[in-house]
This record gives sequence, C-alpha cells and structure tokens, in this order.
Amino acid sequence: MQASSRSTKSHATFEPVSGGRTWVPDAARAIEEQYALFTLVEQAIVDIVRAAAPEAIEQVKETFAHGAKVSGALLGSPSALFHPSFFVWYSDFANAVRDDDWDHFLKILETLPSILERIEKSIERSRKNHAQIGFPVDLLQEPDDSRSAAKRLAQSAENTVAAVNEKAEPVRIVDAPSARLMEQLSKSYALVKSVWPEMADEMAIATRRIVFLDTSQIIGASDGDCLGTIFIGMKETQVVSKLAEEIIHETSHNVLNTLALASPIIENDASERHFSPLRVDLRPVFGIVHQVFVLSRLVEFYRRLKKKEPRFEVQFGDVLTRFTGGVDVVEQYARAAPAGGPLLRSFTQYRAQVVMEACHV
Repeated sequence: MQASSRSTKSHATFEPVSGGRTWVPDAARAIEEQYALFTLVEQAIVDIVRAAAPEAIEQVKETFAHGAKVSGALLGSPSALFHPSFFVWYSDFANAVRDDDWDHFLKILETLPSILERIEKSIERSRKNHAQIGFPVDLLQEPDDSRSAAKRLAQSAENTVAAVNEKAEPVRIVDAPSARLMEQLSKSYALVKSVWPEMADEMAIATRRIVFLDTSQIIGASDGDCLGTIFIGMKETQVVSKLAEEIIHETSHNVLNTLALASPIIENDASERHFSPLRVDLRPVFGIVHQVFVLSRLVEFYRRLKKKEPRFEVQFGDVLTRFTGGVDVVEQYARAAPAGGPLLRSFTQYRAQVVMEACHV
C-alpha cells in the first residue's frame, strides 16, 4: 500500500486581538479580519523600526506609500490582502527581525513595491481564470513563492514514505494546467457553489493560488509561509467531487492559519503529541485542531452533497467518523486560548447536531 502525505505548516502568531471568531467565517468577516491583520503588520514594522533606528521611520513610510502608488488601490482591495506573495515577503521580514539583521531588513522593505506589482499581476490572472472557469484563482507559480514550499513538501513526503519503507518519487510542479484540468477545476468549483455557496465564497478569498503537483505521494498540502496557496496532487483531480473536497480541505487550513495569526487558538505546548484522526503519526495539538476544523467542513460538504446525491453517503459516514474521533481528542487535550474557546466548543456542538440528524434519517 502506498503512503500518501498531507502537510500543513502553521505560521507564527501575532499578539491576540479582541473580538470573537466564528467556526465558519463568512466572506465579509474574512475580509474584515484580513484588513485588520494587514494593519497589524504595517504597524509592527513601523514599531520595530522606531525602536531600532528612529531615523529610518520616514524611509519605511515612503516605502509603504510608494507601494500603494505603484499598485493603485491595491491595498484597499480585499483580493490583494494576504496574497501568497505577501506572506513569502513577510516571512523574510520576520526572519530578519528575529535575526536582528538590520541590513537585510532594509533590503526587504525596498522590495515591497515590486511584491505589490507581482500581486497585482497575479490578481489580473485570477480575474481571467474567473471568467474562464468561474473560480478566481491564480495557477501560475511564482519561482520564489511556491517553489520553495513545494521543495519542503517534497521532503516531507520523502520522510513519510521512508517511515513505511517505501521509495520516494520525484515531485514535479505542473506549470501549465491542461484544458482537462481547467475543466475539472470549473466543475469542482461549480459543485461546491451549488451545495454550499458560502464555502465557494470563502474559497475565492482564502485560496489565491493552486499549485498542482505531479506525484501520487502528496494528496494535498498548505504552507503558512505562503498562506493563500494550496498544493494538490494530480491524482486527486481525476474525480470532480474529490477535487472539490481537496480544495475545501486546504482552503480550511488557510482560513484557520489566518485566524491563528490574529489570535492564538490554543495554549498547549508545541511539543505535546496525541492521536490524530487523519495521520498515522502522533501530532501536536494545534495540528489536531486543524484536522478537526477541516473535517467539520468536510462533514458539512458531504452532508449537503448526499442530500442532492445519495451516493455520497459513504464519504459522509467516513468523514463523520473521523470528525467525531477528532473531537474526542480535542475535548480531552486541547486547552483553549481566549479566542479559541468558541471554536473548540463549536466542534462539540456541531458533532451533536450532525449525529442527531444522522440518527433521525
């Protein structure tokens, strides 16, 4: 039996901000939170520069102003906020701050206008794809955005298959999606929209880029350093409903990582490991919360889909079993941070609702 790898790399967190979070944020809430988060990033940069070198403040402000001019109203557009290119840039910025590398810090700031230009071009490609397949997503991979993440995922896949004594295969990025792949994307997005329009809206916000990987050893993945990008193995694109499931799955990781950036979800130490409903290895508690969050959405997707097409009852039963098992683990081990309490309680509430509904069918 061939092992398949799933990888989710969560990003570092900001200081908590006030305000509750719903377990399925609607499009408006997602946009509102992303606006607030960009403001936090900008203010953090200004604060760090002020503390380190007050004379550089004007240079920082000019950089932001120039970036806004170059991209027009880009920063005022919800579709521009927290694009993968921005998160790659921010990751470099955070590393420079962590390493106290002032020269590198200033060089990174100077690249912001070009990053915004890149985002603008990406958004234009997304608009064209929206017109063609109904899904506003960029399918062209930027060399320094997603390729480094793809390499990390390939290494993760190698480690996973090595653990079960299998030989790893090369992982190749699909640079030019075929007409067939574009058609499958169009059908999968239309399927989600037909049964769960709110999720389709969220996919359009939280997933800015899809990277297809030509390998059978990676099912799907996301990476917090290029938040907004999802990675999907080509094997998962053969069946429309399965591709839809994978997009929902990885989009949900992006959503939860975005929420965790603004407010920590749990207080457990990262070294703490427990049983996982989706992985054979023990996982950190935040990883399990991620899995339960994703599974809750897959339960909802298949719950809606089976009402339209009863043949999906099997898939619904499978994700429901995994979800209920995951909720048990979260209830037993997860220690909620203030902002994470409503999220964790919603898992228990949703499980009770869905199980009761299933028992009355």
